[in-house]
Order: sequence, then C-alpha cells, then structure tokens
Amino acid sequence: MGPRRFHGIVVATAVIGASALAIAAFGASLEIPKNPWACASETACIRSSAGLAQRSGAMLRIKALNGKAVTFTDSSPDCSPNEEADPPVECPTYRLVAYVRGEMPYFLVKQIGDVATHHVISARSAQEVYSRIGDAAFSPDGKRLVSFIGAGEVATFDMEIANLQTGKAQVEFNGDSDDQGASGRRGELKGWTSNSSIEFTFLENSGAGERTVSAAAIRKNSKWKIERKRP
Repeated sequence: MGPRRFHGIVVATAVIGASALAIAAFGASLEIPKNPWACASETACIRSSAGLAQRSGAMLRIKALNGKAVTFTDSSPDCSPNEEADPPVECPTYRLVAYVRGEMPYFLVKQIGDVATHHVISARSAQEVYSRIGDAAFSPDGKRLVSFIGAGEVATFDMEIANLQTGKAQVEFNGDSDDQGASGRRGELKGWTSNSSIEFTFLENSGAGERTVSAAAIRKNSKWKIERKRP
C-alpha cells in the first residue's frame, strides 16, 4: 500500500491542501463507531442482562432463558502461573464484557490470563457456542463475531469471523498476514464500522523497513476479503 499519487497538481499550496485532506480522510476512517453490545464495565453488562448474569465474589454466573446456568470462577489471589509444570498451571480470571440482546442473545466472557480468550455463551441455553484466543467483538447487528490475534510467538496477525445467527458458530472467514505477504507484527483490531466491514492495522515489512498498514475485512456478495486502505 503505497502513498497516493496526486497527478496534475503543480502548485505547491494545492499539493499541501490535498495532502491535508487525504490525511484527514484517513484519520476519519479509523474513527470506529461505539459498539452497541460492548459494556463499559462488567457491572454495566450485569445490569443490562436483567438478572441473567450475576457476580458473587470470584464467581460469574450466567443463567440462560431455559433455566440452565454456567459459572466462571476466578483463580485465587495466591495462584502462581507455572508454564513448566505438568500440567501447566494457569491463573485465569473472567469478566463479562458484552451482551447481545434480541432474537438470538449472547454473552461474551473474556478469560484473562497469559493469553486472552473470549467465550461466546448462548443466553438461550447457557451453552458455549464459540471460543477463541485474542480480541473479539460482536457486529453492530449482533449476528457475527470477529476474533483477532495481533501478536504471539510468530510475528503474524490472524482474523476469524464467525456467523452466530443460527445459534451455532459457523466460521465464514479466516485470514492472516501470510495472505498479505507481510509479517503482520503488532496487529490491532480497531472494530466494526458496519455489519460488513471490520478495520484493523498491522506492521508490514518492506525494503524500507516496517510501516503501519491500515486494512479492513469487507463483506461483498456474501464473501469476505481483506482490503488495504489507501491514505
């Protein structure tokens, strides 16, 4: 993704003005609308759940509409992670971070540990319908979830989009930095700009070194593809 070339502009002031407009437009493209399902805090999520979700000390309990329940319990404060133990000792904590209300309601629980993992729980059945490491966010209509891994042992980013409309997760798309011919270091999920567009950034290796690339996963004709944005 190279810088945009301005053809036919010979007056210096015009060049400066056009460049300023391009920079402003690029900046505006990364102004992501507030996600309607993400909660400002777990307390806000619990309040909006109308009693389906409750926190009691270290325990997060989610009661589904069918009466069944699932619980997530934080590790004790004196827990000490040990990756070399057999089995490895992990000390996760859990926070309710989003709640989709509507015909197909879902809770999003974030497991916080060495690597963050997100769990999608059906508010109808209390069943986990999807789980994946990385950042995650529901689409504005609540019908899809994007999960995004921006860093790890391998210098890459990885994005997966799951359709949740049927009550089960159906993966519609998976793409990573290898598809872009780039290292993809320090990828960052920006969020949904619409029900068919997800913006993110990553670092790309080039002959001149690394540079930040702004890109989007776009859904057209029922198919997703990654498009790089041009500043």
